[in-house]
Amino acid sequence: MNTKKLNELMDHSNVEAVIGLSPENVLYSSGANIITQQMLRERLALTVFPRSGNPALIVCGIEESLASKESWIEDIRVYVEFQESPIDTLVEVLKENQLEKARIAIEVDYLTHRYAEELKQKLPNVEIVAAEPIFNQLRAIKSEEEVEILRHASTVTTNVMMEAFHEASPGITEKELAANMITKLIAQGADKHEFLVIGTGERSQIIHPLAEDIPIESGHVLKVDFGGKFKGYYSDVARTVLVGESTPRQEYVLSHLAEIHQEIIHLVKPGVYFRDLYITCKDLFQKKNLPFFMPHIGHNMGIVLHEEPVISPVNAEALEENMVINIEPICIDDESKSGYHLEDLVRVGKEGPDILTGSALTEHPLRIR
Repeated sequence: MNTKKLNELMDHSNVEAVIGLSPENVLYSSGANIITQQMLRERLALTVFPRSGNPALIVCGIEESLASKESWIEDIRVYVEFQESPIDTLVEVLKENQLEKARIAIEVDYLTHRYAEELKQKLPNVEIVAAEPIFNQLRAIKSEEEVEILRHASTVTTNVMMEAFHEASPGITEKELAANMITKLIAQGADKHEFLVIGTGERSQIIHPLAEDIPIESGHVLKVDFGGKFKGYYSDVARTVLVGESTPRQEYVLSHLAEIHQEIIHLVKPGVYFRDLYITCKDLFQKKNLPFFMPHIGHNMGIVLHEEPVISPVNAEALEENMVINIEPICIDDESKSGYHLEDLVRVGKEGPDILTGSALTEHPLRIR
């Protein structure tokens, strides 16, 4: 948690406190990974950062031991679930910091209507603004610790995919391949598998298909997008595989998509505009006569799968050092009746790209034989 940057953003936004309450931002700002908060939305956990004063972490009683063990925040406040409201505890903290009439930022997109009304009733003179833009700016630049977690997560995920492809052969079903990948991911250190998008043959044209009990056959294109969670941080890697004997069109599309992918990665450095990356990618698709449809070609990533900023034609921001960006060109090709997707995680290094998934596409095209 970059408290210095937080204070600068608070000054810029003219707020006296920032309050996080989504599972992602509570983890980011406190260090405590409270998994029940992800499953039970009414079980609020909150971090409170006054402009002048010490931060506080508010949790329900059964999560006190975890919060005390994992969080760097010393002031941990506890409420009794079903008997006490977390809003009462929040109000108590705000009053202790003389913020009853202050302008405060809170995650308004996550706060339920019931809790929002309760806060307004108990602190009617508080001005509430959205905290999401502040957290988005904080999380956009990764610390060295975050970069190494993401590097480990991405490398493990890539290696798992490669192992599973090498062990597979035509005739294996999508579900069998998916089960092998998930098992390997957990065995190699992931806390959980988060998603697995897999489609073979004409199903590869679907952007987000789930695995079905159908065989992967020779002549198919296999498209896989796979990710897990490591210490609360995502991995997200996509690969496209040719199965058995491939057609000239399949070879053409995949080889040229790989060239585009590499060219965009090599452009990643501080000062480059996000929209210019997008425009360059679109131009390269057109030069290679590949169909282009994407509203974006990549995104920041960390404790949220799609974080700001995004590589889109409307993003006028520039890349900054230690942003971590997924580069992911996708091609849906009617001629070969197949979809193609490549995705690698790249840190914006001072001198250029640092590929966190390892050497991107060292074996290409990938094949199942």
